[in-house]
Amino acid sequence: MLVACSENSDIEDCAAVIDTVSIIDKKTHNDKVYYLARRITGWQDKSVIIQLFDHEPKNDRCHRSLIPPIIEDSLLPRTPVKSFEIDLENKIFIIEYIDNLDADDGIDHFTINFKKNNE
Repeated sequence: MLVACSENSDIEDCAAVIDTVSIIDKKTHNDKVYYLARRITGWQDKSVIIQLFDHEPKNDRCHRSLIPPIIEDSLLPRTPVKSFEIDLENKIFIIEYIDNLDADDGIDHFTINFKKNNE
């Protein structure tokens, strides 16, 4: 693994390429606040990971998550998302993809939509 070296040996070195993490939605459901995050990881072939947290996400200086997500899944590479739903009861994402590869991937437009049985 490639790492970026620090002059201070007391500080842990980060990977040469660190993840990019952003919160893309926040919603209160049954008196609990949920955060939907997008994590982009990788050097050349990027992977997109969607994460759901039941606490505000926190990352260390190398962008590694300090709290575990309650649900996490990777998106298919270079495949646009048609619909996105969260099943809290089974702790899964329900993702439907679009066959049209020319369409916008829609990643920035995800919102938290809970499956009806989670009401």
